[in-house]
Amino acid sequence: MSDALSKQDIWMRLSAPQFLTTDSYRPRLVHYTSLEVLKAIVRGKELWFSKPSRMNDYEEIAGGLKSLLQIDRQRLSPLIPAEMLIEELSPKVWSQCQHTFMQTAEKLTENVFMSCWSGRDTDIKDADDLTMWRAYGSDGEGVAIVINPDDKEGLDLGDQLMSDIVLMPVYYENERQFSQRITESFNAFATALSTFTPEIIEENSDPISQTFTNLLTVLICSHKHIGFEAEKECRFVWFQNQDLSGPLQDFVNTEGGTSPTFRLPLRDDAYAAREPIVPGTLDPTHMIETVLIGPSEDQCDRYNKVKALKEATGAKFEICKSK
Repeated sequence: MSDALSKQDIWMRLSAPQFLTTDSYRPRLVHYTSLEVLKAIVRGKELWFSKPSRMNDYEEIAGGLKSLLQIDRQRLSPLIPAEMLIEELSPKVWSQCQHTFMQTAEKLTENVFMSCWSGRDTDIKDADDLTMWRAYGSDGEGVAIVINPDDKEGLDLGDQLMSDIVLMPVYYENERQFSQRITESFNAFATALSTFTPEIIEENSDPISQTFTNLLTVLICSHKHIGFEAEKECRFVWFQNQDLSGPLQDFVNTEGGTSPTFRLPLRDDAYAAREPIVPGTLDPTHMIETVLIGPSEDQCDRYNKVKALKEATGAKFEICKSK
């Protein structure tokens, strides 16, 4: 009998428990953007993910990777006990874990695609944030798209750890706090791996090493300097190394030239032929709960345009004006 496990089984046993503690944190998710992007999401039924190099602070992913490597290379690194345990369980698997991660790390900013949102309280007033309008909402001339992660008719993220897409809160940390979180994750991974039989570990070296790599990638992608804490950011992240099928990738023209993007189809049938599937009913006409109109002189004009978009597409979101 084979001891092979699916990559979902491996992830759920080795890494998922570390993230289940965030299930109680289920804020409204707010995306500050332009009216044109709102139209593209609702009409095109696609959510676009960008490479970190196109983010406002494009160096933060590279900075997180650098910090992780510095922690690992310390003479008395706090990661040593967990690393020694993994190597004791299987030198082959530990070597493969390191090799797989370093291969991914070399092109991390090229193989990770993100859609950035802000986690806000249930009161829509909390989303009406002037700082966020200035930084991400076209200086108040854009809109804020609000979705509810637990809306069963719209976007249900209850099983998101089984998906190609991971929704993660951002942790605003100094170097000491980041080091502590990495150490806790390493220890949890090694402890969970020690519950596997030697046969299961050897049979599943590929998914184990990939899970290890994905775990470190999640840690890197969820780290941000403590000075940005007011953003309350949450990120949808897609890892290209998990899905090289290609059809969901595309290219867009930017000021810096042509750039790859990842287009997440927001339709029930979009993932019908793919495993694992993105859970829930990803229909933008249902998943968008509220559209908040930014505080600028043309607010009434944009309100009417959003109202016309809602009527033309059959969307059910509420429209509110920023105060």
